[in-house]
This record gives sequence, structure tokens and C-alpha cells, in this order.
Amino acid sequence: MSEKHDQEYFSDGLAEELIDVLTRIPDLRVPARTSSFSFKGKASTVGEIARALGVTHVLEGSVRKSGEHLRIAAQLVRADNGFHLWSQTYDREVRDVFAVQDDIAHAVAEQLKISLLGHAPAAPKQTTSSEAHNLYLQARYVMDRDTPADLEQAVLLFQQALVIDPNYAPAWAWLAYCHTRRVSQGQDTTGAGYEKVTSAAQRAIALDPNLPEPYVTLAVAHLQYDHNWAASSEALAKVAQLDPNNALAHQIGGHLSAAVGRISAAVAHFRRAVDLDPLNLLHRKYLGKALHYAGRPTESLAALRHAMELNPQFPGLHYEQGRALLMLNEPEAARASFEAEPDPSWRSFGLPLGNLVTHHDKEARAALAAIVANSQGSEFQVAETYAFFGDKDQAFYWLEQARLHDSGIIYVRRDFLLAPLMSDPRYAALLKRLGMPPVSKDD
Repeated sequence: MSEKHDQEYFSDGLAEELIDVLTRIPDLRVPARTSSFSFKGKASTVGEIARALGVTHVLEGSVRKSGEHLRIAAQLVRADNGFHLWSQTYDREVRDVFAVQDDIAHAVAEQLKISLLGHAPAAPKQTTSSEAHNLYLQARYVMDRDTPADLEQAVLLFQQALVIDPNYAPAWAWLAYCHTRRVSQGQDTTGAGYEKVTSAAQRAIALDPNLPEPYVTLAVAHLQYDHNWAASSEALAKVAQLDPNNALAHQIGGHLSAAVGRISAAVAHFRRAVDLDPLNLLHRKYLGKALHYAGRPTESLAALRHAMELNPQFPGLHYEQGRALLMLNEPEAARASFEAEPDPSWRSFGLPLGNLVTHHDKEARAALAAIVANSQGSEFQVAETYAFFGDKDQAFYWLEQARLHDSGIIYVRRDFLLAPLMSDPRYAALLKRLGMPPVSKDD
């Protein structure tokens, strides 16, 4: 933690960068940021943290910053007995921060008897400007809050850093990712937004082809925008070479596998994402979704309920649970789960389904009308609902709208809500327009 609250972005940023450095060590399992940061500000013991993250050692420390001077304290602790294997305090200037991060990573590897010789990928090309680095850390800190206003501010901060150092590859990489978040939240027109994504990502790659993040971002863009499955797969293959333990890449790999009909591979990718980032509930939600798409609703419920034990208020968990319950022909339980969904958008998607299967037809129609009236960005859910209601013409109309405007269309292949459409020639034609292989008996 930083001595001053207004320097919190700096200490958080250094911790994130250190995680990035440590994850480049092939034989070292390092939980990703979401899981590691979930204990920030909590009075958890080292043993409690280790059990939650499934690790044997915990690296902890503090950052003090005064002007251009830094004091960084770090210690490596064994979880089973609390023994300090190593500790070090660094009094350095801000410009030396990257050297300190590398020193810590090498010390951790040495204490854990992990060889670094010839195995770790090259470190990313950093900036020599402490001012650009400071703006970059502020941008990463603000971006992680993921609100529309914060994302807009993060873009401005990344751009300011790049004015100072146009060759700052990590800044270009995270600017690209920030643009994907803006597009997904409807802050930018899809076409113009993804042009910004690809432009920034390609600039990052040109500056540092060994940086994994821009390849992840390009994989997202190809998956969600132009539906270029081969290009998305190629980008993820590059990430696998550079950073095989990238949890986000495994999440994207799960979505891609589902899109092209490899649902077992999708489940495996999401399981790996959960293993790498166990307290990231988005990974757990997608695992539950993939399991019910794979026709394994009982396993889906188990995965989703585990996630709910960690945070019952996480958006979409009750919605996905309701869908699994529909597959198990438990209509009353499904409706109750949809009604219990805390997120207004996800609840609105579930209510038409829950009301229909429990024979509340008037309420079901009213709930369907409500999601149609607020359909921007959720055209796929509207299509699913019309299909489930038996209105094929409206379902296909909204699927075409989803193909053009809603990234959820990537789940069109195995969606049981769309089962009434799958024998219709228009369904096969839609898959062809999406460049997806035809559905087979093994799909």
C-alpha cells in the first residue's frame, strides 16, 4: 500500500506490473490480478489468502513514494508455517522501478528453486520517462473501475502518456483494450470503436512483438466484431507462445471454441481460466454457461453455486442458474432464480422465460415487450426469447440484428433456447453468413 491515498494508483500499478513480470516465469503459477487484488484492504492471514488462491507462497509488500524517491519493501512467505523465506527493502528513484521489479522476480524464483535461464520470455519494452509511466499507472488504475466515465478518462491518460513517449508499447496495448471495453459498453460506434482497437493493438505489436496483451485484444476484436474465427485463433495461438498462463486469453479461447462448435474445448478453456484466476467470478460464470451449453446442467449448477458462495450479487449468476434449471425442467425454481437476479439487465432477460414456463402468459408478454423496447446491445437475448416463445420469424429477424450489432451472437450454435429454429433452413443460412461450420450430430 502507498503512504498516501492519492498515490494508491502507483502502488496498485506496481503490483500489477510485478504480477505481469512473475507470470512470465513458466514454472511459476501466479494468480491473475482479479484474484490477487481481492484481498486488498482486508485483514486476511497469509494462510487464508493461500487457501483461497490455491498457492503455497505469498509475496507481500508495501510502497512508499515521496517525490521521485521510492521505498519498496517485499517479503516472500511460506503459507503453511508463516516463515519468511526472503525479504528486501529497496530505496530507489522512480526511474529505477523496472529494475526493482526484475530484482524481486529473480529473488522469488531463486527462493522457489525455479530456473530462469533461457525460459522466461523477454520483458516488455518499457518507457524511459517516469512521467509517461506515472500517467500509464493512473490510466490502468482508472480503467479497472470499468465505468463509462472512468474508461473515457483512462483513454485520455493513455494518450497523454503516448504524447510523451510514442514508443511506449504497453501503453498502446492497454489503450487498445480500453477501447474494447468502451465498445462493449456502447460508448463508441462498433465500427469506429474497433478501428481504434485494431490500430492501437497493431501499433503495440509493431513496437514490441513479444507483448501478449495486444494479441489478446485483437483476438477479442476478431471474435466479437468481424467474426474472423481464424484470425482470432491465430492471435490466441501467439498469446499461448508468449504467455501460456494468461487467464483472459483462456476466457476468449472458451468463447471462440463455443462459436465454432468445440464446446468441450470451451469448457476446458474456462476451467483453465478459473484455475489461473480463481476469484474472478466472470470466469466462473462463463464456465457455468459453457457446461449447460454442453448439455451438462447439473454440473453447470454446481459451478454457478460455487460462484454465488463467493459473491451472490455478481451480475448474471442467477440468470445462468435459471437457464440451467430450465434445462432440468424445473420451471418454478428457474423463475425464482430469474427473479432473484440482482442485475436489472440480466433479470429482464430471464423474466420472460420464467413467466412463460410457469404459465404467467400476460406477465411473460409484458416482460418480452420490455426487453424489445431496450434492445440495443442485447438483440441476441431478444432473438432467444422469441424463439423460446415459438415466434420463428421474429427470432430470425432479431438474430440478423444480433449478427450486426450484438457480440452475443457467437453463442448461436448450442443455445437450447434456439432449439425450435435449428431445423429451419434459415438457421443454417445464418451460420453460413457468420462463417461458422454447420451443426453436426457431434456438435
